[in-house]
Amino acid sequence: MRGNKEGPIPLTRIYRELIEGIPGPGRLKEGLALYFWPRVAGKELAAKARAVRASNGILWVKCPDPAFSYNLHFFKKEILKKYRKILGAGVIRSVRILTGEVEDPLPSGEENYPCKVAGPSGECIPPPEVKEVKDAGLREAYIRFYNLCKRVERMPREA
Repeated sequence: MRGNKEGPIPLTRIYRELIEGIPGPGRLKEGLALYFWPRVAGKELAAKARAVRASNGILWVKCPDPAFSYNLHFFKKEILKKYRKILGAGVIRSVRILTGEVEDPLPSGEENYPCKVAGPSGECIPPPEVKEVKDAGLREAYIRFYNLCKRVERMPREA
């Protein structure tokens, strides 16, 4: 798809606009914080620490090593800054670091991708921009996310 005079619209801009369209911080955006942890943390950090929960604007990160947990405290501002850039302000307001046994980490975005997630029931309408996405797994995830946002738009708003 092409914009008026801009040329192709970057996928990052499209998903950012979709995320911004979701009202308030909410659980969906907090769930996306867990999904984006490998991207925010980077490959090396995500291999050593795992985002285990996000609720009420707090991201809980678990590390097996106390020394590593201590050092991770120095990166809190950078982590929050990256989440602000991806999810918008106010979604993740604080990072809490726990020390303890970390279960087998989830595969990162590149490894074992795509992972199957139950899709929405009902019709699945692909957005026009999806033609530009080369990765089949990413394309499928984008379509599911797009349709979820469309269903949220159609939901009646409470006054």
